[in-house]
Parts: sequence; structure tokens; C-alpha cells
Amino acid sequence: MGNTDARALFPALAPDLDGVFISGGGRVDGRTMRDALLTAAAHHGAVSAYGQAHLRPRGDGTPQVEVGHELLEADDVVVAAGAWVNGLLEPLGIRLGVEPQRGQITHLRIDGVDTSAWPSVHPLSSHYMVAFDDSRVAVGATRETGSGFDPRVTAKGQWQVLGDALRIAPGLADATFIETRVGLRPLPDGDLPIIGPIPAVQGLNVVTGFGAAGLTMAPLTGDAVARSILERHIPAEIAPFTPSV
Repeated sequence: MGNTDARALFPALAPDLDGVFISGGGRVDGRTMRDALLTAAAHHGAVSAYGQAHLRPRGDGTPQVEVGHELLEADDVVVAAGAWVNGLLEPLGIRLGVEPQRGQITHLRIDGVDTSAWPSVHPLSSHYMVAFDDSRVAVGATRETGSGFDPRVTAKGQWQVLGDALRIAPGLADATFIETRVGLRPLPDGDLPIIGPIPAVQGLNVVTGFGAAGLTMAPLTGDAVARSILERHIPAEIAPFTPSV
């Protein structure tokens, strides 16, 4: 579509940009989705335990979970600890090819503007803009490989995020800065996530390595891993991603 049509959908866009509109997309507020999944799990009988978690090997090498000073017994354990997965697996002698990658995402508010119908904008690059209902637009994100477990908001990261956003949407220049959120993504050695049972340790399953895509893939992945455990058969949708360690 031409610039006039594109700016009718996302008015902050630069006046020299055209676009391709793809209908049917969606947006996800990560905190709201997390809370909804926890509520649904509790409704189906899940019990939450809060505290520092550790994996402890039994005498036969199978894993048990320690939270605080309480041992939680289970036939199967799923480790879905994102970039922190190797810290949990270390007592079992397992290490996966995953490292943290920092991502800084800045939230802006366009006071008095209804952004609820604005589409997400994805330039031909790694950054994006996602509008929400409360006059808010999230812009980002950095992909800082080699960051380690460092959750700081940095000057360089802010410069990159805001520079990328304003080149595409200069209409955001007068927006109010709300906050910058920092995530540490589980970046895999290759391009593929790691999902399923660990062959070397009976009863141990992992879900990690999604990079920036884990949030939106979580429900589908969780369902497939649950079926893998209950049916003792790896579903086709996760079979290419099973770990080899």
C-alpha cells in the first residue's frame, strides 16, 4: 500500500514509506498472558511453589526438584528456565548450547491518541513497533549477544531502540517515555530451540532456546511437551528439536 494508506493505519510513520498490510495478526502483553496461564493452570489443579529452585539427582540419577528447603517429587520434570537453564541442569552433569542475549524494549505513550487499532510495524530488520490499547507503543528490541546475565538499561541500547523507531516513525518523537524493559533471551547455538526429553537422564525434559519467540510459542510448546510425557511418544511438531545430550 502507498504511504497515505499506511499512515492511515499507523499515523506516526514517516511520509516517504510504503508498506504491505497483512491482516489477521495479533499482539500479546506478556505479563497479562503469564497471569492468564498461571490462573488457568491453577484452575486445572496446578500448585505453585515460590523460591529458589534446584535440581537434585536421586541415587539412580533421575531428577527431583528442591524449592527452598522442600523436595518436590515427580515422575517427570520439565525445565523451562529460559537463559538460566544450564544453572539448573549443572548438578545433573548436563549442559545445553544456550546463552543469554539481552533485549531492551522501550514503551512510549502518545497522550490523547487512541492506538488500540494501530497494527504492528515490522521493517525489513530486527526491530519492530507494537501498539497497545492505552495510547502505548512498544519499540525495540536490541539483540545483544554476549551480554551475559546483565539486565541493565544501557545508553547504547536506548540510542539504538529510539533511533530505529524514529527513523521509521518520526511521529513518535513527541511521545512520552514510560519505561524500558529488559529481557534476557535464551539464545541457542544454532537457529533452533531445544524441546523434549534429555536422553541421558530419565524423567528430565527441557524447553529452551526460543530466543525472542518463546512467549508466543509457549502454549503450543507446553501442550506438545505434556503429550510427550503422558503418551511416551514425541509429537511430530517438536520431534526436530529434541536434545541430543
